[in-house]
Amino acid sequence: MEFRSLLPLLLLTFSIHSGETGDLPRVTVKVTPDTPVFTGETVTLTCEIEEQFRSVNLSFLWANSRTSVFDSERYSVNTNTLTIRGVTPNDQDEFWCSTEIHGQKPSSTAVYVTVKDLPRVTVRVTPDTSVFTGETVTLKCEIEEQYRSLYWRYLWYKDRTEVYNTHPYTVNTNTLTISSVTQSDQSQYWCVTEIHGRPQTSQQSSAVHLTVMDLPRATVRVTPDTSVFTGETVTLKCEIEQYRSLDWRYLWYKDSTAVYNSHRYTVNTNTLTISSVTQSDQSQFRCVTVIYGRQQTSSRSSVYLTVKALPRATLTVTPDTSVFTGETVTLKCEIEEQYRSLYWRYLWYKDRTAVYNTHPYTVNTNTLTISSVSQSDQSQFRCVTVIYGRPQTSQSRTAVDITVTGSKPKAELTSDTEGSVLTGNTVTLTCLMNQSTGWKFYWYQHTQNTEKNTTEGIYYTIHNITVSDGGQFWCRAGRGNPVYYTDYSDVLWINVSASSSSSHGLMVGVAVGLSFMFLIIFLVFLWCYKTRKGKVSESPSGVSPQQNISQTSDQKHNEDGYTPLQSGNAHIYDSVNAADNKDTSTAVTVSGPSDELYSQVDTKNNKQKSKDNVSGAADLTYADIELKPKIEVKKNKEKKDITSGSNDVTYAQIKLMILHIHSEQAAERPKPQVSVWPDGRLFRGETVTLTCVISGGGVTNWLYSWNKTRHSQLSQYNISNLQYYTISSVSESDAGQYTCRGTEIRGSRSSDTSDAVTLTVSGSKPKAELTSDTEGSVLTGNTVTLTCLMNQSTGWKFNWYQHTQNTEKTTTDTNTYTMSNVRVSDGGQYWCRAGRGNPVYYTDYSDVLWINVTESPKAVLSVEPDKQLFSGETVTLRCDIQTKQDTEWTYSWTVEKYNQQYTVNRCKTQECKIRVYHSDSGHYTCRGKSVNGQNTEKSEAVTLTVSSYKPKTLLRVSPQQWLTEGDSVTLMCEVNRSSTGWTFSWFTEHNLSSGYDLVSDSSGGSKGNYTVSSAALKHTGVYMCGAERGDPVYHTHNSSTQPLWITGVSSSVSLIIRPNRTQHFSSESLSLSCEDHRNSTGWTVRRYTNTLETCSSSSVRSTGTESTCTIRSLITSDTGVYWCESESGHKLHPVNISIHNADVILDSPVHPVTEGDSLTLHCLYRDKNPSNLRAEFYKDGSVVQNQTTGDMMIISTVSKSHEGFYYCKHPERGESPKSWISVTGEREKISVFKIPSFLLAVCPYLIVTVVLVFKCFRLREETLV
Repeated sequence: MEFRSLLPLLLLTFSIHSGETGDLPRVTVKVTPDTPVFTGETVTLTCEIEEQFRSVNLSFLWANSRTSVFDSERYSVNTNTLTIRGVTPNDQDEFWCSTEIHGQKPSSTAVYVTVKDLPRVTVRVTPDTSVFTGETVTLKCEIEEQYRSLYWRYLWYKDRTEVYNTHPYTVNTNTLTISSVTQSDQSQYWCVTEIHGRPQTSQQSSAVHLTVMDLPRATVRVTPDTSVFTGETVTLKCEIEQYRSLDWRYLWYKDSTAVYNSHRYTVNTNTLTISSVTQSDQSQFRCVTVIYGRQQTSSRSSVYLTVKALPRATLTVTPDTSVFTGETVTLKCEIEEQYRSLYWRYLWYKDRTAVYNTHPYTVNTNTLTISSVSQSDQSQFRCVTVIYGRPQTSQSRTAVDITVTGSKPKAELTSDTEGSVLTGNTVTLTCLMNQSTGWKFYWYQHTQNTEKNTTEGIYYTIHNITVSDGGQFWCRAGRGNPVYYTDYSDVLWINVSASSSSSHGLMVGVAVGLSFMFLIIFLVFLWCYKTRKGKVSESPSGVSPQQNISQTSDQKHNEDGYTPLQSGNAHIYDSVNAADNKDTSTAVTVSGPSDELYSQVDTKNNKQKSKDNVSGAADLTYADIELKPKIEVKKNKEKKDITSGSNDVTYAQIKLMILHIHSEQAAERPKPQVSVWPDGRLFRGETVTLTCVISGGGVTNWLYSWNKTRHSQLSQYNISNLQYYTISSVSESDAGQYTCRGTEIRGSRSSDTSDAVTLTVSGSKPKAELTSDTEGSVLTGNTVTLTCLMNQSTGWKFNWYQHTQNTEKTTTDTNTYTMSNVRVSDGGQYWCRAGRGNPVYYTDYSDVLWINVTESPKAVLSVEPDKQLFSGETVTLRCDIQTKQDTEWTYSWTVEKYNQQYTVNRCKTQECKIRVYHSDSGHYTCRGKSVNGQNTEKSEAVTLTVSSYKPKTLLRVSPQQWLTEGDSVTLMCEVNRSSTGWTFSWFTEHNLSSGYDLVSDSSGGSKGNYTVSSAALKHTGVYMCGAERGDPVYHTHNSSTQPLWITGVSSSVSLIIRPNRTQHFSSESLSLSCEDHRNSTGWTVRRYTNTLETCSSSSVRSTGTESTCTIRSLITSDTGVYWCESESGHKLHPVNISIHNADVILDSPVHPVTEGDSLTLHCLYRDKNPSNLRAEFYKDGSVVQNQTTGDMMIISTVSKSHEGFYYCKHPERGESPKSWISVTGEREKISVFKIPSFLLAVCPYLIVTVVLVFKCFRLREETLV
């Protein structure tokens, strides 16, 4: 009963105790916007306390690692919020807040505000900033990769106008697409980025200028020319006028059929080469150009190729082919007129030896001049023509034979009158030259020194002759340049005598009489001629009709300018040529009706004679036939009668030039060439055409005849008289050997018989065989080439079928069909067959071939340790193929940089390690290739950015560098611009001798933080950190040093500073000493300015022992932290000493002030004190009101709220630097007021204990009883 009555008392006691010793409320800081923030933004930090305490009217204090934060130009404090406007990198720091509740001052955990420069915004243009009309252009606004996860908003501008979703523009967040660009789209484009709800993050990218150009014109250039000759090699080159550096693809077409690599066609990017062109190549050729990956950039150009037969050339000789020693001969090789403008080259040959510019030969392009010919020049000459740079146009021309006569010819001079010539008459002189042509005739009178006249013909006529025209005359002939002269003729005397006037009438009478007599004689001769003609036709002439030359041949002679002498159908020379050809003269008696006419026939230069026959004409023979009186009358000799019944003598001299026609038995007849289309083995049912081509011979109109031989027997004769012989639907009976020959239409000439061509006809219909260059399944995106095999003959076109044989998929000239970038829909059944001829003859379909197309697996590229790398690091690239199939792969790697793709030759396997440098930056991709040659899909590009410098770590301390024993502190280490894969290490310098040592309890970590949960005096020191990663290990530069100062209470050792203040004037003296109240030794005054050093060292300009340090003349570089350090490395009483050149400083204590103590601040002046000593004192930027008396401020009872930055300001001398005054907890004191409270708290426990003991004792006694 008594025990139950004690329960309320116990509960009340616990409740009271709980209220007095309850936990402090949790304080947190919320940052808006969330970190990181960007320069120029407004940041709001809100100090939030647990909800149950928010109703209390609280005050909040803000601080960063350097100072307390108050209202200033950019900082605004409003109760529990701190606003920073227009943040800069200098604002990057730790911030925390504190408040006071129930006498306690709970503080928040520090938050680190990271301030970054606004991320760089770039606009990337695809395909390029220079595009062609009609292309689709995509502009992408890209933020630096580490900030892309933020909620960005994108605005697009063209010049100064915002771009919206209107044709042709499509805006999709960070991309702007322009479809089918035109010249009006050529402009500057940029994007503006802004994080939603954070307007200060607005940033404009650099502008990119989009250039829109007309499609460049493709030009097809033909080498050697668009007009070529059969047999030549032709190269067509497709050239782009501009932008040749772009990755152009070239497609070639002949008419509308695509051209690929085949027997005579070679395609090499922008060139198409046709070897040994034929008439079938005469067509329109076209090239289509397109940039890889840019289908809209198609441009085309065409050219028409003309193929002609090689032109015919003729070889002329001046003055003649028969010349005399000493003459100059010119041979000229002439091409058909329409081709003379081409750049022909002429080669000359004498027999088979090339002729060059050596005496006596002069070669001048198409002429060969032989000066002063000799017997050694008698030979066969020919020329070979070829167009410069076009060796296939080489062609040998007709040869000519040059005949050189050794003796110099002599002219023969005669006159048409005998005896004296009467004045007033006409005299005609004749200069006879029996050899060759081309002569001019030179006439001389009285002397051979001076020419009287020159004529083109052999006659020189003197009209109305006078006595002075009489005398000696000579003649000679000349030709060529220089002129080659014959010998002079013998002298001829012309005697001219004067005629009397009395004889004039007589002469008239004689003339009339002679005219009448001549008329009678003419009639008599006409009667005799007719009579003789009849007798000749009746008498045998020795010439059979079969030996006559056809009328066509005679017509041909007439056309050539010669008149054959013939009687009836017989040539006269066939009658008169009765003697042996080797005789120099033959007597021929020609009978007449009454009188006998005796004649003598002289034959000269008679080489060969053959009588005409049906098949061809005779040889060409020049003969001089002179008919003379049988008894030749000469001077001083007796004249003999040549008739039996008359004393009158008739002199007759007849010169005949007889032309024998070239025999085609002597000059080789042209031989026909037979071509067959289609060529090779034929199949039953095909249509075949045989063509007979006859070149040369000077004949253009031929009548053709075809013969067929089978089993060495002439089975068919003259089966066709056309040039083209076509057999429709051939069978085995059509097999055999075929020949052709030609006969001149309306002429007597004929060709030789062609070589036989053999037609072979197979009875079975051929079947195509279809194969593929891949085995197994084909992956999408790859290339498949199908081959339709036909082992027999040529001339086939190939038809390709998919899914069904009813409809052709395509037709090709070659037996291959290539499918590029295959899709799943390209899979299925395939057939092929071949066809040729007109009408088309088709083979049987091939067997079905299955092509299985499956989706290509995608390659995934991973990077270790990071995409952001540094020069000299080793990066590991790994390519994984996402597939469930167990396939063996080979790998290829590419990198894109500077808008060009390169193969990474250092990478051949799935995993690739590269030691990278700045030049290795770029976009990397990989792909796999199976054993059957199938490529996977390319991986997404991974961008490696390699910085050219070695990185340096950055070390920060949170919450601050100055700490009290027991506080928590965190050292944070990070690598600039990189955060992946690093392992961090921390180092500290505890003394001068050991340098920096690895912090023993800070084993390398990947977080980058080293936390000391309860700081002790031993943690005082200078720290730095470093990082490493990769294999082999890559080390960064170590960070800059960062000191950490821990203050504590030491009753035995003190740091004495004289004068005892934080701030000092430069040039003053300063004394510091470590005093041990236990009189122990081994303490040293140390300091840290930028380096650790002993204060008494010579470098510090001080005097004293190690435990004392006196600096006689301070300088600003003496600013730093000073402390006492034992031999074992313990550091006590670190104090901050600052040296200033200012006129005013603040006298404030160097050690922390204890709560409850008083604090006195002085404003000190460098020179003498001013007359007006009143100064104002500031704390954290605000004036401390009503607490100033002259140059001193006194705070009688210091509390934690007085902690902060203080400085003083004199109206004339200016203000002092700021000093941090730290306030520590109140010293422990025993108060009489706390004893009753303590007893009140303890009494309930004592009473309960006594009562319980008493009850237990009572119960025990009752039990015993």
